[in-house]
Formats: sequence, C-alpha cells, structure tokens
Amino acid sequence: MNTYSFTTTDLKHNTGEIINLVAYEKADVSIKRHGKIIATIIPAKVTPIIRDFTNILKKYSGSLPAFPNITQDRTQNPHRFDSQL
Repeated sequence: MNTYSFTTTDLKHNTGEIINLVAYEKADVSIKRHGKIIATIIPAKVTPIIRDFTNILKKYSGSLPAFPNITQDRTQNPHRFDSQL
C-alpha cells in the first residue's frame, strides 16, 4: 500500500486528485501543517480498525467457551418489591 504526504495547502488546491489517490490507488495520505501530521486519509473499506478487529477475531475464534443460558437458572424473588410498599 502506498503512502503519500501532502501539506494543507496542497490539499486545498488539489483535493480531487488527493481523494482519487485514496479511492482508486488505495493509498494512505497524511496531511501536514507546519511539518506535523494533523490528519490521515485512508480508504473506506480498508480501515486499520477493521483490520485489527478481524485479526483479533481470527486469533481468538473458538478459544472462548460458549456462554450458558442463565435465564433458565434465574428465578425472580417475589419479595423483592415489598419494601417499596
């Protein structure tokens, strides 16, 4: 995956071209102001959060036991609301 870096002025004058880099080339674009990165534009379908979440699911898939159905074991206390009367 390609990574590009542009200044805020470049973004202001070439917004369409920068968005096309992200959309069609699936490139990550960093936006800098005064030499510091202030924003990153990434393709919508390939976000790092989704990548990380998918890797976590693959890593732990099947390692957790199934949760028991506790509603069968739960009983309601009939005297629970007596103190409010």
